[in-house]
Order: sequence, then structure tokens, then C-alpha cells
Amino acid sequence: MTNDPAHVVDLRRMRTVVEVARAEAITTAAQTLGLTQSAVSRTVAEVEEALGQRLFDRLPRGIQLTDAGRLFVARARSVLAEVDDMVAEISTAPNRVTGRLRVGVAAAGSSTALAFVDFAREYPDVALETTHASDQTLVPRLLHGEIDLVVGSSSYLKRWRELEVTPIAPLHFAVMVRPDHPLSLIDEPTEAEVLAYPLLLPESIEAAFSDIALRYLHNDLPSPKPRYVTSNPELIGRLIKATDAFFPIMHPDADFAGLGRHFLLLRDCLSMPTHYVSYARAAQRPKTRVIEIAERLLARHLQPTTPAMESA
Repeated sequence: MTNDPAHVVDLRRMRTVVEVARAEAITTAAQTLGLTQSAVSRTVAEVEEALGQRLFDRLPRGIQLTDAGRLFVARARSVLAEVDDMVAEISTAPNRVTGRLRVGVAAAGSSTALAFVDFAREYPDVALETTHASDQTLVPRLLHGEIDLVVGSSSYLKRWRELEVTPIAPLHFAVMVRPDHPLSLIDEPTEAEVLAYPLLLPESIEAAFSDIALRYLHNDLPSPKPRYVTSNPELIGRLIKATDAFFPIMHPDADFAGLGRHFLLLRDCLSMPTHYVSYARAAQRPKTRVIEIAERLLARHLQPTTPAMESA
């Protein structure tokens, strides 16, 4: 066997290690790969020997990745995904779109869900994977090549110089409370009057909510301490209806998708900068045909970018 790790760690061995990591068991991985248990164990040992690093800790029941193993598997998945996409793109007919699209959706991008329904309908030969998490979780995965696009808030995504960020539509802002909330008795509640009530926030604290913290400071109020924290839409609605809490909400639809039928939406009661629902990709990674199609569908689903949005 050659001593050069680059020759030992080929695509076949990468796939084996990645499958072992996914299965967290040699036996299960061997069954999935159609190999013997000894062949899979030998492949893992060869890769570990070539790298001079242990990739897995052997446990009484199964195995788990070491720190080196987590790094290897993350990079290996990125390499394998690029190879699979390249083969699919080159080997298929010119007019047929195949491959895979992996999208990370943050809270600010949740309104784009129908765009991906359209994508699946129009391009049935493309595998579609979506991951819903915070921008903070999704951006590192985007930069490591584990996902292709992130849809979220421009104000957070533009913090990363490695990203190419395209704003799609402005996000309208409102404070959502129950219809019979004490604030409903005030014609134009002030910031201080709104901020006096309990704050409900999602688990992923995005840039817009940092702006809310500044409003507490501006009004000489203590730093906000969310009384309730959840990203479950049903639970958010139930908490608002059962308490005096207010929920800051952003949505590209000025009517907030009809939420005004069930809740009181207070607009212009907090002085907030405009945020934009945007998509981002890693600037240094090649833009595939599938990504270009997804970008067009996102823009079509919402609204075209306007000059005022270029600097968002």
C-alpha cells in the first residue's frame, strides 16, 4: 500500500467511512453498502492508518466519531456531493435537469417554502433536501459544502464576507399579540408601552431580535429577557392567546399571511431597520445549473429585487 494518504483515501473509502458514521455501526453500514463486515472494518482501518488519526471511538454498543472523524466526514460529504453533482450534470441529456439541491432555511426564509414545492414539481429528477435551523447553524455548513443555499435574513447573512448574498424581498415587521391584549386599548402604543410586556422569541435569535434589544436600551429599559422561547408555530400561537406576551414577527407578505384574522398586529410601534429575505451561497464554490434554477424560482416566488434592495 502506498504511504501517500491522498492515494489511500479515495472516493470508495470516503463513502465507506461516511456510511459508517451515518449508521454508527460497522455491521449496519456493511449491510447498506453490500459488503462484509470485515471489508468495512479493513477500509476504516486503512483510512485511519493513512491519516495517522483515529476517526471512530469504539463503544460497547456501536461507535462514535472522534473530533478528527467529524472533520473528515464533513469534508468527505462535501467532496462526494460535488462529485455526484458533477457526474449527474455531465452524464445526462442537455435539456434534462438532474442532481441534488440542499437548502438551509432559517426563520426569516420560512415563507419561501412554496418556492421549493414549485421546484420539486418542475424538476422531478432533482433530489431536494431542506434543513431548517438558525442562520448561525446553517452558514458554517454552507461554507463547508454540506448545503448549497441558505435562505434567511440579509442582515445576518451579509456579516459573512465569504458569502454571495442576494436580497429578494423586504420583510415587513409587526408585533403580534392576542386580540384583547391591553395594548389593543391604546390607539398608538409607544415603544416603552410595548416593551413593558413579556417577550416571546424563537429559539434561533436572528439579527432582527438584536435590533429589538437596542430598543430596550434606547428606552432606558433593562436588557430583554425572553419570558418564553419556542420555535413551534402552534405553541407560539397558544402562548400569545393565553398570556400578555408579544411576538416580533417578520414576513414578506404585508398582510402577514392572514395572521391578522386571529391576532392583533401592531405595526410601526417599534423603530426597526428594514430586513430582507435573502438567499446566500458560498462565493468560492461553483454555481451549478440546479442552484441557478433555484435562485430564479426564489426570485419569482417572492418579488424582483429593487434598486433600494441592492444595498440591503
